[in-house]
Amino acid sequence: MLQLLDPLNDNCTAEPRSVSTREETLDTTNLIWIIQNWDLQFPDFDSILLVSENIKSKISDILRWTDWSSIQLGDVLLSNNSIVEAILNGNPVAKYHIDEIKDSISDAHKVIERIYELAKKDSKETQRILNSSVRSQPSVIEHLKSGQPSKAYLAALDLLNQRTAGLIVGNYIRQQDAVAPLHD
Repeated sequence: MLQLLDPLNDNCTAEPRSVSTREETLDTTNLIWIIQNWDLQFPDFDSILLVSENIKSKISDILRWTDWSSIQLGDVLLSNNSIVEAILNGNPVAKYHIDEIKDSISDAHKVIERIYELAKKDSKETQRILNSSVRSQPSVIEHLKSGQPSKAYLAALDLLNQRTAGLIVGNYIRQQDAVAPLHD
C-alpha cells in the first residue's frame, strides 16, 4: 500500500492518503513462469440459448421471400451475418444477441410477409418495393432499421398504390352544396 500526500484537504495540512495497488504474482520456481493467476469464468448456461424454431423459421421465410443473403438480412436487423447464420444452423447464440434482434425479426417478418403477398409472391418485386422510396421519403428498409414497422408498411403501400397529385376523380356529378374540390 502506498501513501500519498493530499494537499487539498480542508485544514490545508499534508496528510497521507492511502491508495491501493495491485500486487503482481510472479512465480519463477518452475520451468513455466506464472506471471499472474487468473480465475477462469465460464458463462452461465442461461446466457447461451438454442434459438427457438419460431425465430429460425421467420428468418428462413424472410430470406426466401426476398432472396437476400444473410449479410443483407443482418444489416436490416442491425446485427451481423454470423448471428443470422448461427440462428439458421441451429447453433447456440448468446442471449443478449437474441434479445437485441428478436423484436426486429418479428417486425420485419410481419411487414415483409405482407409485402410479399401484395407483390403476388414475387421475390424480385418484393425486393424492389423494399429498396424503393416515394417522394424522397425513407425506404421500407430504412423504416425497418429505425424500428418503425408501421411506417415501413405504409411506405410499401405508397409504392404499390402511387396516387397522382390533384383532384380525386369520381363517377358521380358534384352536388349543388359542394363548394370546393377534394384534394389528395
